[in-house]
Amino acid sequence: ALLGIQDALRACLTSCLQCMQLVSSGSDGGGGKEMGTRGGTLSPGAAPSSKSAIKAVVIDQGYYEWQAASPKQDGEGGVAECKTSYVHLLQVLPLSLAPRFLLFEWPLEGGSQWEKVSPGFFDAPGSSSLMFPVMREYMTPVEVAQSRPVVTIAFSSIEGYREICALNMSMAKDMLHLHNACVRETLSTIGGYECKEFDGSFMSAFPDGCAALEWALTLQLALLAVPWAQELLETHEHAREILDEDTGRIIFRGMRVRVGIYQGLVDRVAPHARTGRADYFGQPVNRAARLMTAAFGGQVVCSAGLAEGIMNE
Repeated sequence: ALLGIQDALRACLTSCLQCMQLVSSGSDGGGGKEMGTRGGTLSPGAAPSSKSAIKAVVIDQGYYEWQAASPKQDGEGGVAECKTSYVHLLQVLPLSLAPRFLLFEWPLEGGSQWEKVSPGFFDAPGSSSLMFPVMREYMTPVEVAQSRPVVTIAFSSIEGYREICALNMSMAKDMLHLHNACVRETLSTIGGYECKEFDGSFMSAFPDGCAALEWALTLQLALLAVPWAQELLETHEHAREILDEDTGRIIFRGMRVRVGIYQGLVDRVAPHARTGRADYFGQPVNRAARLMTAAFGGQVVCSAGLAEGIMNE
């Protein structure tokens, strides 16, 4: 009986791994390890055959604060103090059943024991326009065009990051940790949505241009107050403190971040193949990235139309 249970459990786990095949065969390319069975045990590198593999879609649900109560151990009965932990939740469905995501209520209702503390996919701007390929087959080109949402995209990156990595990797890691924490804290405060991050370069989305610009300006001010390492301030040219000659106020201090912002109709919003977070495609994404690349460290660049619209508000 025990062997039968082990076989059933192994078959169940194998099916789950096949369902997660998208993690290693998604549209964004390879790079991840495929999981499968080898010699009757689960191991990386033994991918299920292409005939049995099931492509899946992953949707990020965000992080939840979980409060679990456990019975007291001293024999007095009652309930012990709640223990708090944080859980990152994902939804996973076969690609052919992906439209089911749109039928489930959001956010998840877990009662008083848990609370959502970070945004998931359906909190992202324009996520209500999510459409899967199987849905587009039943829509006319006009209907698809009308479903495109207006989203404000912002890209940011650290000036001189590669130079610091080449000189002192340990200092670069500490700097990156402080920078990323600052970006995420300001995004949470303003209500921005983090799409993805790589080596301190962030792609973020906002419901309107005013929020995006407010975040970019808040970030520039917040970076001046970050407790950067003294060695970084003294040795790296892009991190040195610079004061205004007339007022004595700090103009630059610590790492300098450039930001590019652009607002417009995105072609589509879809879950990232690996993370399940909202990813955007279309002209606003390309233009925001180019504006960021053109900017200097400490500079925020956006289109004139976006700036004029914000000032008119």
